[in-house]
Amino acid sequence: MLLQVNNVKKAYKKSEDVLKNISFHMDSYERIAIIGRNGIGKSTLLKIVSGLLIPNEGEILFQKQDLLKNPTCRKDIGFVFTEPIFYESLTVEENLIFLASLYKVNSIKHTVTKKMEIFNIYDYRQKKISALSSGMKQKVQICAATIHNPKLLIMDEPFNKLDSLSLEFLYEFILNFEGGILFTSHDKEHVYNLSTKILVLKDGEISHGMEYPKEVISHTDFYKWYDEIL
Repeated sequence: MLLQVNNVKKAYKKSEDVLKNISFHMDSYERIAIIGRNGIGKSTLLKIVSGLLIPNEGEILFQKQDLLKNPTCRKDIGFVFTEPIFYESLTVEENLIFLASLYKVNSIKHTVTKKMEIFNIYDYRQKKISALSSGMKQKVQICAATIHNPKLLIMDEPFNKLDSLSLEFLYEFILNFEGGILFTSHDKEHVYNLSTKILVLKDGEISHGMEYPKEVISHTDFYKWYDEIL
């Protein structure tokens, strides 16, 4: 088992719980989509699972290690934020080299060059992040999230701001990624086409689920189910 989330709770100050007793698990090579209305806690859950946010209660086991007690196991997790976080004054290549050095990647220069080629951003390597379009920044961010070949890739709305060619590339990348993927999306099409499992977050809890949607339900019926469940 790659990831196990047990009875996770999260509240901010004295407000009502954002997350209540969240539990689920995922195996390697699973692609789990978390869906729910805006503001329901999807981003909060992803940050907790990635180790970026501490829950009030609960346990996160990643590769059988307690993520909260052993933060070093985060080295095998990649995270794509809703908004890219870079040093805007540095170039694409400089940002990737810096990140690769933090992860102590072997053969940094070679690895960064290969990753840029894979993600079709090599021609932008000398461009400063501040000079890139929002779609290109997103591509660079996804490249950065995989610079260390993580076992688990967590992506918060990764399809936003991508043009059709970049979206096509991301589809192929996700379907061929050698690890687990946990992602959120408001786009029914992406959820239907890419997920092997769907978890519905509602009122702070996992309320429903579906496995292998493309194999068990038609495209039209899935759209109806999606609208009804939310």
